[in-house]
Amino acid sequence: MQYLNRLICALLLLISFGLAQSQPQASSDSTNASVTFRFLYKQMHPARYDITVRSDGTASYESQDEAPVITAGPPENPSYQKSKTENVQNDAEEIKGDVYHRNFQITPSLKTRIFDLAKLANHFDGDFDFRKHNVAFTGKKTLVYSDGVHSTQTTYNWSENQAINELTDIFNRISQTFEFGQRLSFEYRFQKLDLDKELGSMEDIARRGGLAELHVIVPLLQQLSTDRSVMHVARERAARLLKRAEPEQAELRAPAQ
Repeated sequence: MQYLNRLICALLLLISFGLAQSQPQASSDSTNASVTFRFLYKQMHPARYDITVRSDGTASYESQDEAPVITAGPPENPSYQKSKTENVQNDAEEIKGDVYHRNFQITPSLKTRIFDLAKLANHFDGDFDFRKHNVAFTGKKTLVYSDGVHSTQTTYNWSENQAINELTDIFNRISQTFEFGQRLSFEYRFQKLDLDKELGSMEDIARRGGLAELHVIVPLLQQLSTDRSVMHVARERAARLLKRAEPEQAELRAPAQ
């Protein structure tokens, strides 16, 4: 009888273990993951921008800017200077310019690189800010990873981590492209004579590898390259930038593997 009881208990344990194994486990959903980069520094242009890249290839860009406002320090302490923390907090509260927002499709190779780098950086679970000695403040930067189950983030000014630095560079290059697009669109409508200078700067930065996702402003570049009311030299610059965007366009048109 004692043997039979032990056998029954053992069978019950096996059945319970099997049921537990068959239950769905909470895990990260790689099909619903996203990486977000946030930048904030009122003295820079743009003063704020956010970029979100999702694992399905959809992405969004949002920025906000306004001219800096110079204010006097408290009368009782004319030499008063705000700390970096106070600057960042006040920047967030005082940025009241128009918000620019664009949705776009990110090229598959860059999307893959972004998520690979996020993995290398432990999905931003940790403190990556450099603290060994003081370094120049270049803006508050935040990286966020979310997969539908977990969400982790890190905030930093500058980091020694190679993956964090490469991600910062990628998102900065994407922002550069969108901001050039904003300025070109404005100049095309109101200051056509400024287009050549703007496109020249854009070409120079593109040659140095400072732009990413150039395909997002291809429709505007096409307009500039064919509009005879635009200076000939500016049209040629726009045409050369269109050539640079062709590999990205081809990658986006290619069937998914």
